[in-house]
Amino acid sequence: MFELVNRKRFKKLALVFYLTGLVGFIVVGYLYGEQKLNQRLEVERHLIEETLGTTLEYYLFVPSLLSDSEEILNVYRNPSSKTPEEINKLLLKTNTELGSDVIYLLDTNGVTIASSNYLQSDSFVGGDYSFRPYFKDAIAGNTGQYLALGAQSGKRGYFFSAPVQHNGEILGVVTVKVLLNQIEEIWQDSGIEFLVYDADGIVFFSSRSDWLYKSIVSHSVDELNRLVATRRYGSEKVQVVANSPSITFNEFDEIRLSSTQTHNTVWRLSYKYLDNWGLNIATLVPASKRYYTVFLSVLGYTLLSLLLYIFWLYQEKKLQLRHHLEDMNRQLELKVNELTGDLQLRNQQLQQSALEQKYAHQALQQAQEELIQTAKMAMLGEFSASLHHELTQPLQAIKSYANNSVRMLELSKTESLKNTLAEINSVVDSMVKIVQQFRIFARRSQPEKRPCQLQEIISGVMSIVSPELESKSIRCVNRCNDRTVFCEPVLVEQVIVNLISNAVHALAHTDQPKVVIDSEEHEGYIALIVCDNGPGVDEDTLPNLFEPFFTTRKTGLGLGLAIAKRIVESQGGSISATKGVRGGMKFSVSLPLHE
Repeated sequence: MFELVNRKRFKKLALVFYLTGLVGFIVVGYLYGEQKLNQRLEVERHLIEETLGTTLEYYLFVPSLLSDSEEILNVYRNPSSKTPEEINKLLLKTNTELGSDVIYLLDTNGVTIASSNYLQSDSFVGGDYSFRPYFKDAIAGNTGQYLALGAQSGKRGYFFSAPVQHNGEILGVVTVKVLLNQIEEIWQDSGIEFLVYDADGIVFFSSRSDWLYKSIVSHSVDELNRLVATRRYGSEKVQVVANSPSITFNEFDEIRLSSTQTHNTVWRLSYKYLDNWGLNIATLVPASKRYYTVFLSVLGYTLLSLLLYIFWLYQEKKLQLRHHLEDMNRQLELKVNELTGDLQLRNQQLQQSALEQKYAHQALQQAQEELIQTAKMAMLGEFSASLHHELTQPLQAIKSYANNSVRMLELSKTESLKNTLAEINSVVDSMVKIVQQFRIFARRSQPEKRPCQLQEIISGVMSIVSPELESKSIRCVNRCNDRTVFCEPVLVEQVIVNLISNAVHALAHTDQPKVVIDSEEHEGYIALIVCDNGPGVDEDTLPNLFEPFFTTRKTGLGLGLAIAKRIVESQGGSISATKGVRGGMKFSVSLPLHE
């Protein structure tokens, strides 16, 4: 649906539907709100009607019952039978039992002859109430009912009266005054707004004190004078709180009322006239409350419309997003295809590069091996003179022993010849051992780590360097411990030979030259230490000793220590150079111990 409807057209249609629905919800909300108000008013009116009617009916027949009692009749027929004190006490007792405000007896002139409030400062005794309608009705032989302010006490009350008769003669009037303050307070506490007013529209009971004794209709001057003359509402002038055209209303109606809290406010009311009591009852609620329901209806409708609009926007955005995602997917597929081609090409390039790196690594490794082998040959070349010297002497000895053997053979000195040949054999063995050590050192072989003794490595080194050291009168001291290390011994021999060779060059102009080979063990490693007592190097030169092509000699390429460092690191160790404590140099070759 959202794909077919044009967006702008949909918005216009939605606005029309919203406004149409808004009008409908306002009307429905108004009618519903008014119905709810009417229901509430009716319930509250029934409550006041029942409580007021029940209370008044309780006292309706009390005056008639009292007028028929012998005690009350004796008061009028035989006044001297009881003292006034006794009569008043009788009325007080009866009043207390009934819960009324006052019970009093009037003579035929309307003067009070006895009253239950005789002890109070506002006692009715002696008061003239002949002007009251309830007296006039009773003295005429009828029961009376009247709502008014007390002329003596100023209290609101409902008066019930009945004639006291004997043999058809009216002897006086019995009156019962009932206060309705308690039920009024109950109505007020319940939060009900109400009016109870009489036939003249004067409010006698209300939820608001500033409405009391005021009229809901306007009165002429003559009517106002008449109302004042009745003393029914006190001596104050009657004020108007509403300009209603009539004191009667429809069952549900409206009225404008003013008070100290509100001015000319429109009230919704539920009205009923209580014919039995001559009273009008109206329960009230501000008419504006019906608009609260309208407000809620409009608010709910607006929120619902807003949610629908948001849902439409969501669906539209969802559709746009779907189209956008489809476009992105297409572009992504194209991009993926493009990238796949690039990746395949790059993969081929990487494979080619990896292959080239492999060949380069193999070439580098081969070059390193060639460089190590070349370094071996260079060191052997340096020791060749001493090797020549070392072999020349045994050869001359062999020649001399051979000449002697010929003479001994001619002289048939067999035992001497035997000894001479044994000497020749011993010299040859010594030469073989020297040559064999050089051959092992010079041999090209794949490095293979194995456990070996330090003294085994030192022994191989000394076989190579001893002739050179002897030829240069350099004393060599071996202090190494005989520990087992894990390395390729020939490569380690090459490193130590290189360090001793460097020491030989450094000791060329040193008196009493000496080389010390020592060892130190620490944390799973053992360090082979080569020290000399030569001139050493300065502090600035130390960091550069193991750099390729760096040399302090006038001859040489400066690769010996660089190669030595590479060899030691390949064995899992490290090499360092420091100045000796008493001069010269100290080289430390750290190798892992074999557990």
